[in-house]
Amino acid sequence: MSIKKPEGPLEYEAEAVWNGRMGGVVTLPRGDRLQIDMATEFGGLNEAPSPDDLFAASLSGCLLTTAVWFAKKMELNITELAVKVKTKSELVQGGFKITRIWVTMKVVGPPREKAERLADLAERYCHLTRTLRGCVDIEFALEYGGG
Repeated sequence: MSIKKPEGPLEYEAEAVWNGRMGGVVTLPRGDRLQIDMATEFGGLNEAPSPDDLFAASLSGCLLTTAVWFAKKMELNITELAVKVKTKSELVQGGFKITRIWVTMKVVGPPREKAERLADLAERYCHLTRTLRGCVDIEFALEYGGG
């Protein structure tokens, strides 16, 4: 598989349409459809992920795929790779705001120093963490599984 670096700018879009209850359907340009629901804390019906769930999923997915890209480029032998994201939202000036994000990346396979380098590269180059840096505290941790 060839690893290439895309040239910018890149654009993404999504459209959310209300379902008449407490959520809706998000449609992506290639036709993917995601059901969404308001968080139960705000009266959601727990029928689908909330936007906050999808935010954490997007961030973990971005970090994972960025790590995969670098692992391929570095020719690392990865036997397991996982990213867990947890967020904390607090009431700030009358409205909720994500105030903290915890990220744990699990890497199994390569030597520790290569796993640390991989985690660092994923953190630095995931465009979502780059966007959030300076806006919210993000704590990164590596769970190393040996090699």
